[in-house]
Amino acid sequence: MFAAALLMWWPVVHYGSEPYSLYLTLAVCKTDCEVDALIFVCNPERAPLPSASAEADAVQQCFAPHGRRAVVQRGGDATKLRELLERHRPRILHFIGHADAVHPHNKELTLGFTGPDGGLITILPETVLELLTSLSAISFLELIVLNGCRSVAIADKVAVAGIPAIGWDTIVDDKPAAAF
Repeated sequence: MFAAALLMWWPVVHYGSEPYSLYLTLAVCKTDCEVDALIFVCNPERAPLPSASAEADAVQQCFAPHGRRAVVQRGGDATKLRELLERHRPRILHFIGHADAVHPHNKELTLGFTGPDGGLITILPETVLELLTSLSAISFLELIVLNGCRSVAIADKVAVAGIPAIGWDTIVDDKPAAAF
């Protein structure tokens, strides 16, 4: 099933401006996987993330030298994310966007998706968890990166459901998020 391991390095910043390095060892498929990573970028017009697009491009470029393929989706709602997860069956989902959007009904923090008009769309945190940890997703996702402010609560719930996940415990400026 797996032939080798790929060592990837992502610099991260935790606790102020103190830099730390994160090394992830990812298994590489023997056969060509259609898509190794789905990079889903949600950058709403009302609360833009200036480096989101460049960050997505940088993450995508990490895969090419190793013969791996990453697909970038700029904008979309939960339905679009579900569609892309089912179509590509990536090993890694890398979400870039707001993760501290407040849901209007229960006031909990959730991921911020984007609509066709560039507006911010929120869905219940439970729905986000169901989307990311469905029986289908658990069969192919090996890692979820939630690169958005205060995303660790969702990341922790995803990890408890069986998929390793990484998130931010704090609010994060655009530059450290891009470096992550």
